[in-house]
Amino acid sequence: AEKRKAGADGNAGAAGGRTKRGRGGKAAGGDHAGSDGDVTDEEDGPPRSVYHRWRQQQDDTLHMDSVAAQDMEADKPDALYQAVCANDTDQLQALVDDGADPLRPFDGSGATALTTAAQLGYTDVLDKLAGLEIDLDEPDGRGWTAAATASSFGQPQVLRWLGQNGANLCKPNGPGSALPGWSAPTLAASEAVLQALLDAGVDLASHVDQAVDGDEPVNPAIEPSGWSVATAAAGWERRDANAMLAFLKGQGVPLDCQDNRRWTPATAAAKIGDQGVLKQLKQLDVDMSTADGNGRTPITAALETGQNLTVQLLVNEFGVQCTRRVEDMWKRKALHKSQRLPLCCRMRPPSNGAPA
Repeated sequence: AEKRKAGADGNAGAAGGRTKRGRGGKAAGGDHAGSDGDVTDEEDGPPRSVYHRWRQQQDDTLHMDSVAAQDMEADKPDALYQAVCANDTDQLQALVDDGADPLRPFDGSGATALTTAAQLGYTDVLDKLAGLEIDLDEPDGRGWTAAATASSFGQPQVLRWLGQNGANLCKPNGPGSALPGWSAPTLAASEAVLQALLDAGVDLASHVDQAVDGDEPVNPAIEPSGWSVATAAAGWERRDANAMLAFLKGQGVPLDCQDNRRWTPATAAAKIGDQGVLKQLKQLDVDMSTADGNGRTPITAALETGQNLTVQLLVNEFGVQCTRRVEDMWKRKALHKSQRLPLCCRMRPPSNGAPA
């Protein structure tokens, strides 16, 4: 009995020492290929997890039974919020006539009638609000502008409406937002949004978000300042990223230039292990061996965040050369002992049958 107990304790200890695995069955901190991949937990890991948590918080505000809405008093729901969500312009006008402030942040969410209408794409509500002579660039209680909200939620018709009514489509979010310093161009969620911004006269090639508090980012954990439209499209795992990059290429936006953080689209995509974007950049004739302004190449950027499958993609399929620095980083960053063989030993043999 004592031997069986000792064996059980040993098995439990071994199980406790195993690597924690994520949703896709891969080790935490590992690579991902698309929107279903795992998110690394390293301090220097990709910012996309922060973005996804923020998006979920924003989605919750769309429903009265959401977490944010439950913070309101059950017997006193926000009538103005309900009128906007119902696209009821008559009720909205009646509430304003009774003294409701159309720019007052809603309880629980911090959104306003303006940013909620922009998020939902309700131009009829926006027409009514414009008739009240409100400031269309006024941020809500979360620090978000209507243009940034519409861009991030993929509402190109709202961006066109805002541009036609004199709104500043490049005004950055305020310091209190989850993404301070970001604006509509870098928050664009789709190719259609980029087209709407281009139609409104936004220069997508030169637009770079600036810090909102001096030269340093307000929240360094998510690097809010200095992103260009191209690096934001490549480095934030957007669903429409490949189409957005092809659109930018067609508009003459260089896909190998640095943003104000000295990152390129390729190093930004490699950092989060987005192999689909890297393949698209390769098809768009981006050199995968070029270093950015920080001295990072795509392969070293992937190694820094433990994106081992991306490293192998760059070596095996793109033919990126394994330098001594890359080999040393690989040995230090590989998650499992079985992966710590030199990269040159893990490459596939040439397809023509020649010796590796």
